[in-house]
Amino acid sequence: WSYAEASPLLVFDYDTNILAAVLDSVQGVKQGDPVSAFAFAFTVQQLYKDALAAGDGSVIAAAVQDDLTIIGDYRQVFKVFDRLKELSLDYGLELQANKCQVLMPKGYDTDNGVDYTPIVDLCTSHNITKYSSHIRVLGVTLSNGNDSAEEEIRLHVESVIASHDTLFRYLSHPCMPVQIAMLLLRLCMLPRFMHFARSLPPQYVTKAAIDFDKAIMKAFVNIMDIQTDRAPLTEHEKFQIGLKVSKGGIGLRPMLPMLHAYYFASVVPVLPHLKKLFPSSKYDLLDSPIHNDILDCIIELKQQGITDDHMVELGIVTSPLLNADVSMAGMAHAMNGLWNIAPDTIATTGIQHALTKWIENKVYDDFLCSLPEHDPMRIRLLSANGKGASLWQTVIPTKKLLIVKDENYRFEMRTLLGQWYGYREVK
Repeated sequence: WSYAEASPLLVFDYDTNILAAVLDSVQGVKQGDPVSAFAFAFTVQQLYKDALAAGDGSVIAAAVQDDLTIIGDYRQVFKVFDRLKELSLDYGLELQANKCQVLMPKGYDTDNGVDYTPIVDLCTSHNITKYSSHIRVLGVTLSNGNDSAEEEIRLHVESVIASHDTLFRYLSHPCMPVQIAMLLLRLCMLPRFMHFARSLPPQYVTKAAIDFDKAIMKAFVNIMDIQTDRAPLTEHEKFQIGLKVSKGGIGLRPMLPMLHAYYFASVVPVLPHLKKLFPSSKYDLLDSPIHNDILDCIIELKQQGITDDHMVELGIVTSPLLNADVSMAGMAHAMNGLWNIAPDTIATTGIQHALTKWIENKVYDDFLCSLPEHDPMRIRLLSANGKGASLWQTVIPTKKLLIVKDENYRFEMRTLLGQWYGYREVK
């Protein structure tokens, strides 16, 4: 139905914004069309499989749309590459070698006596100019473990987060409705950082997480027009802003405290695939950086209140791992069990949601218990926990009846935070 007939494409003049031409879309998928992603992926699936068959069976590949990553011995990888280039022509596609990248083995760019000329020569003969100790895959910089390459990862993450400043400014623009701005801040801006937090170990994204959390808080203050120069936000107010909406908060969850939960939830389900990719006869996973990264996550999650019982619920049975009496050495030993867990026992979905929920519930309960029984903030939080009490924050204004005026939205938000008349100036 979507592609059976030609459809008009409207072309506007860039300077005058006047309709300049109408073109017929008769071939290929349309950019921005929800169907196009599926149509493209469905089409190239067989292309990727046929190209992969050119290897000796040891090469594996992972693809997200047209972003294909081929992994294996470099000689076999280039065989797959050549076959992919050849077969692409039958699909009306042309492989762009100048956009391809090769991640060199660990030790490249260092004086270790290893000759990398054969790989470099193959890159040159295939017109691939981007080969180094780090590459960009799906918006994330990956490295081969060299110190210089790992520094590139940090710099890339920090630069991407810094580039979001313009988006944050747009959200607080006077023409942006406050209700829409808050929905975009919560539902769109927070997930932008999540990709890095799930793809990279916490040590690479810690500084960026701190900067991102500050930017989120600044955007909220600007959208709400809160005069922090006269009365800075209190620690209790910041805490409530970071609470999820169902707990009486604003839902702008800080990234920093959750970095280890995000990464752990992402990497554990793929451990069986890593073990398959790097057989123990060639590569000892226990000596790999990823083993240390996961151990760091385990230690941090333990400090955040995650227990062995929690892990069992997720299908991660490596007890004793998080019991209070287990030493660091004991945890490292128990970690070995993670590599041997059967893939079908690990929850492949919901790990992140479960971990963050447990952590947030503990933080919330501890904070609530620290407040006196009749403390105003305690009363506000318990009141906002009522069924339907926070729907006004999450409703999407698709109808006029659901639209909240800017002044009313700001007033309700400040009331939720306890910023009464006389406590802060309410405009």
